[in-house]
Order: sequence, then structure tokens, then C-alpha cells
Amino acid sequence: MGAERDRVAGFGRLEDGLRQASDWYLWGPYVSERQWGTVREDYSADGGAWDYLPHDAARSRAYRWGEDGLAGFCDVEQRLCLGLALWNGRDPILKERPFGLTGEQANHGENVKDYWWYLDAIPSHAWNRWRFPLNYLIVTALERYYRFFGDELTIEYPAGSGHKVPLDVISADLQDRLISLFTTGPDGRRPCFGWIDKMQHDPAWKDNLLFNEYFHGDNGAGLGATHQTGWTGLIADVIRRRHGAVRSTGDVIRAIPQKARP
Repeated sequence: MGAERDRVAGFGRLEDGLRQASDWYLWGPYVSERQWGTVREDYSADGGAWDYLPHDAARSRAYRWGEDGLAGFCDVEQRLCLGLALWNGRDPILKERPFGLTGEQANHGENVKDYWWYLDAIPSHAWNRWRFPLNYLIVTALERYYRFFGDELTIEYPAGSGHKVPLDVISADLQDRLISLFTTGPDGRRPCFGWIDKMQHDPAWKDNLLFNEYFHGDNGAGLGATHQTGWTGLIADVIRRRHGAVRSTGDVIRAIPQKARP
């Protein structure tokens, strides 16, 4: 990284910044998470940027002075912008930017309300990693909606079952699924430890859990880094909320009581 560090240190001595640095820097994560609700996009008669371009209007309007998006990548002039788009299979629109509120929508100033992490990158932007904790956000949203609607609002769950339950039941089930990556199954093994026998059976290791960077889609084995991993650390908060204040993660997940389903 010495040569990389030297190049970055020289940016301030360049007459034209990144344009002279090298072709690597012509592209990078230069796209913001929020362009709506800003004064640079305000063309209202009274200077009301919040009313002129709130989050809900962003999907239908063309920006003039920039772009926003999820994990956005673009050239230095933002002539071509690339970003992630998500769809839940039901809504009439794609999710192309983090959700947010303005000051007049019961928020302090304008701000996005989603979670994301920039996990890793190098100055040339040849390597970038980004995480979006969708499962955690769904669980949190269901809990918040339940506090408002209570048992009056019920949803068919699982889909196609014809069985309707309150939102807190759905949230609890999704939380249990996330936590099950770390619980001991009937075979005495934890999915998160995968095929590593030392982690599965050694008394010094079997109850010391690791929040991996990501997990195998078929067997739940932890993959990637096990420190500073961003969203997976939120599992600790899911465990805390599901099972109350605990002394340590290992104490709570040795044996999770099975709660009756309606």
C-alpha cells in the first residue's frame, strides 16, 4: 500500500485533482445517499427545499445537480451513475435510494432512515464493499408498526397459509430464524460454525460466537471476516430484544425457549 499512499498524498499537489491522478480515479463511489430535500435542487418560489423535493417525489423527478442511490458508483463528472435497485415483489416502485424524512415530516432536519455500512475499500476504488441489513430493517419495522396498530392489524403468514397473525408474531418468527444461525441444533452443532469441528465441540470455543461478515445461503456457516463486520453485529441486538437483557450472547443462545405460536 506504500505506492498507493504516495499517490493519494500527491492529490493536493495536482492542478486538476483526480483527473490527473490516473484512470483508476475516474470512477468511484462518488454518488451520495441523498440528493432530495437539498437547497441545490430547490427551484421553489419560496425557497422551501423540503416541500419542493421530499423523498417521495425523488422517484418521479430528475435531479439537476447530482444523483443519489444505494451503493452508488459513477465517473468523476457523474455523467453515468450506477446503483443498486431492490424490489419486494409487490410495491409499484423499485427501492433505488435510502428512505428518508424532512423536517416537516416529524424529523429533525432532512435525513435518511435506513442503515448501511461501507465495509472496505482502497483509495483507488478498485475494491469496495457495502452492506445493507434488509432482514434487520424488516424486523424493526414490524415491531414499530405493531406498537401503533396492535392486534387490530393482522397479515397472512406464512404467505398462502390462510392463517392471519399480528405483526409482532411475524417479527418474532423472523428474529428466531436469524438467531437460529447461532443456536445449537438437535445434532449438537451450531450452523454458524459450519464444518469446523474445533468450534463445534471444543469447550474453549463452542460457546464463543463470532458474527461473521456473511453466511452460507444453504447451511448457515459463517464466512468472511469475523471482526468489524457491520450489519451481522446487529444480531446481538435482535437477541437482546427477543430474550431480554442478558449477560452474554453465549448465555442466551445455549437454549432458547420455544414460544407457542397462535
